[in-house]
Amino acid sequence: MQRLVTDATLTATLASHLRRAGAKVLRAELGRGLGHLVTHSEAEARCLELMIAHDLTPDETQRQIGSFRVDFLYRKERLVVEVDGYRYHTSRDRFVSDRRRTADLMARGYEVFPVTWADLVDEPEVTMRRLQVTLDRRRAN
Repeated sequence: MQRLVTDATLTATLASHLRRAGAKVLRAELGRGLGHLVTHSEAEARCLELMIAHDLTPDETQRQIGSFRVDFLYRKERLVVEVDGYRYHTSRDRFVSDRRRTADLMARGYEVFPVTWADLVDEPEVTMRRLQVTLDRRRAN
């Protein structure tokens, strides 16, 4: 076996191409229970790929909490990871909505860990270390 690709890489790629031919079969073949991790953008897919590669696989993706959908959720740690891009936050309404979402999640006992496109491209290792530290801190409490 040459091991040219890992299960984590396949799972992350699959998460961003769920409707492609063969996706259902591939998800079944992977058999790792990660086929439920769905992403809605290139940035989310990249973030998920990094999390899996760093053994930081979230429990859920696209989870509804209250009236908001969150990108990634670590249930036990009550940690939400939100991938935000500048392109989607250029309007005042969107900016205000995101701050209200964060405040609502915090009021429910969740910590929000923001990730930007620049974090994923320019500093992926630093970003994953920060996420690990945040998870470790939440687990210690």
